[in-house]
Amino acid sequence: MSKSADEVIQGALAHSYDPAKAHEYYLRVRELKGHQGGKVIPIKGHGGHAPKAAPPHKKKVSPQLQHQVDQLTARLHTLQARLRELLGNQKKAKKDDGHKSAAEKSKDARESKQYREKHKAEIASKSKHAAKKSGGGGHTSVGSMNETEVRAAIKRTRSNLQAAVAKARASANRGTA
Repeated sequence: MSKSADEVIQGALAHSYDPAKAHEYYLRVRELKGHQGGKVIPIKGHGGHAPKAAPPHKKKVSPQLQHQVDQLTARLHTLQARLRELLGNQKKAKKDDGHKSAAEKSKDARESKQYREKHKAEIASKSKHAAKKSGGGGHTSVGSMNETEVRAAIKRTRSNLQAAVAKARASANRGTA
């Protein structure tokens, strides 16, 4: 015999929900799983396991190459510190003064133009001197660089460092072969 809809509803309501009883059941039955690690993506040729890192090579490198690598690494750290400093100062400047008004901008432009006209010869000689000085390929002081110059110097230093490391590795491999 089939039950009517009212009888089904009454039967469902007869069983009342007891939150304390439900919590007690949860405490008895729970099984905590913990955090599951990320999925390992199988790599062909490795049997489904992630490849292990190669042990560091302890090969002899010439002292000159090692010195060059050390110098480039130190320069890179110096440049990165300067870039962080510039970016920090840039954020502070934006917070402190905000944007300049049009009147302030035009006043600054007028003052710059007047300065350039007044010190024309001095500026020209400074630029000639700087051009002669920078032609030698030497390092300019990090403190005088702006953000774009620091970024460019970091890029050049990284490429020089990679070349020096590759050269050192090649010489070490030739020495052991």
